[in-house]
Amino acid sequence: MIDLTHLEAVARAATPGPWERLLANDITGVSDVIAGNRVVCENLRERDAAFIAALSPDVVLELINEIRQLREAIASENCS
Repeated sequence: MIDLTHLEAVARAATPGPWERLLANDITGVSDVIAGNRVVCENLRERDAAFIAALSPDVVLELINEIRQLREAIASENCS
């Protein structure tokens, strides 16, 4: 099972989102991931940069919240 507490701590410690992919080099297809004017990751393959940007800390925190709510709903339903 995923350790949501650990994942939440890591997300809260990271550079706040949203993050976005920035194509750094048209010729090589190398991209960076930025948060505002800060570079979070650089020199990534475009598809990796898109994935990392999509899972910025704010998104991860929302996913964790949704998982916890769903788990609570399942637990409540099983107790009924």
